[in-house]
Amino acid sequence: MIWSMVTAEISPTWSKEEKVVTKKETIVGLGNAVKMIDGLELAKYRFITQANFFEKLNDDVAITGAADLLLIEKTRNIGILIDFKNNHSRPRVTKDQLLIYQLGLESKLSLEIERGGYLMYNPRLNSWKWFKLYPVHKQRMVEKLIHASELVSKKEFDYRWNRFTCLRFCEVRFSCELFQSHIKKASYRSNNISEVKQ
Repeated sequence: MIWSMVTAEISPTWSKEEKVVTKKETIVGLGNAVKMIDGLELAKYRFITQANFFEKLNDDVAITGAADLLLIEKTRNIGILIDFKNNHSRPRVTKDQLLIYQLGLESKLSLEIERGGYLMYNPRLNSWKWFKLYPVHKQRMVEKLIHASELVSKKEFDYRWNRFTCLRFCEVRFSCELFQSHIKKASYRSNNISEVKQ
């Protein structure tokens, strides 16, 4: 299944040799991921896959999402949050998506998420990098989300160059249709302006 997802994204210009190397890396990376999961003492957890939430932060701002995997201890109401990334580079990943998921899931399920991590199908990565999600980070995230939403409503949000870096692994990443529509319109306008200047 994983390899079929990879081949669906492969450019037709790839050589046979490149496909062979990519398939090998994919299989090794998947094996590493399975070993990392196996090392978590799975017997003491119950699993929730695609744990979803829609939670209001205030009267104007809500967050929504679905976590790939939530492990909740059978004897305590404490969990571990895991998100899967088909990504080979750790430096590109921040804790911000996990923070938003923690905000929503702790509110919806009334539990404590003690740590979160990304599981990447990376042939060179075979150990966890955990993110501790402290209350001060959660409060800062809420403030950023609210502020960014206010800027969007005023049409003052800078979609390309702003401190929220909203177009990649980011501190604020909206998934709503309205925000995506704004991004596309802003991108279209900026491209046209650039062409006119040239």
